[in-house]
Amino acid sequence: MWGYMNEKLAGILTLDDETMMKKGKRKNEGGALIFLGAAFMIMGVCHHFFLEILYDSRIMWIAVSAAALIIGILCLVFGIKIFGQTGQSVAESWAERNHYSPEEMREFNRESRMSTAVAVHNEYWSSSPIPKTINDLRAEHGAETGLLTEHWFKAPDTVPVDIMRYVDIAAMWFEPKELYGHYQGIYYIKSTGKGEYFRCGEEFGRWLVGEISKRNPMTITAGSFEFEGAGYNGYKNPGEVAALYRDEFAKRRTKEA
Repeated sequence: MWGYMNEKLAGILTLDDETMMKKGKRKNEGGALIFLGAAFMIMGVCHHFFLEILYDSRIMWIAVSAAALIIGILCLVFGIKIFGQTGQSVAESWAERNHYSPEEMREFNRESRMSTAVAVHNEYWSSSPIPKTINDLRAEHGAETGLLTEHWFKAPDTVPVDIMRYVDIAAMWFEPKELYGHYQGIYYIKSTGKGEYFRCGEEFGRWLVGEISKRNPMTITAGSFEFEGAGYNGYKNPGEVAALYRDEFAKRRTKEA
């Protein structure tokens, strides 16, 4: 665990609000299509002038050359068109991925920069070399670092970034055994019914489940359980667990009202 957020951590692992809302040109997508289009056109020309000998039919030789040229032209046209278009901001991209609004993603980002936010990581990293101390952290480690803010949780080591409100975590538990092709790690189910997983060690996993439970006591912390005589299995039927959570959460809200 890196600990509570400070100015140094915030500068490495989070974005300022201006960067969150900045929209760039779609140069990468456009450039890739332009390159692909040029490659197809070159292939078509080379095929037409140098590979006629491979064909028994002149019609087939011409058709293959023409097809390569047409694909190349289409890629070039769309690439040039996309190259000048404005892409999504980070807030819009995160919102689309996580099913929140861009303003809610900005709220998460603002909370993640506060001194009350906690930056966490586990012993499994996708990147190399693995950072051992805060001094080893780089900006690209932001995607692999988890965050616990006042109202939001960002799962560690998830690409694309996985962000959710605590109230939207229907279930989370640590599984110490290898299960369904996964190593030991954290399983969690969102209130939408979508199940997710990331690998982690037992000490970190049990600590994290405990922290989420403190922030949302209604989050279910078992993968398989019984409730009012009915059996539930979060591994096999995450939708049923999420439906139970939504029902019980709604009942609590009704009582509180």
